[in-house]
Amino acid sequence: MLGLHRGECFGLLGVNGAGKSSTFKMLTGVECTTRGAIFANGNFMSRTSGKYLQSLGYCPQFFGLDEFLSGHDNLTLLLTLRGLAPDDVEAEAKTWIEIV
Repeated sequence: MLGLHRGECFGLLGVNGAGKSSTFKMLTGVECTTRGAIFANGNFMSRTSGKYLQSLGYCPQFFGLDEFLSGHDNLTLLLTLRGLAPDDVEAEAKTWIEIV
């Protein structure tokens, strides 16, 4: 069992084929777990668990933004894919653009 507290940083190390990428795919809902359960901030992880996914931040090693979209459009696309309600996407995008 692994537990992290707010503000802690975690690194996952291992040789090729040890399962690092698979672990992160399971943590982010890209792949299903084969055993056990994943919780974040008390929320059970499932592919349709909006509360779990909203509490998670993840920066993959390789992530390509669509070079033909503006920064704003890339952001609204990602917010939509993350499951944010359509009525909330624009306000959330504006908030993040102001922060950056």
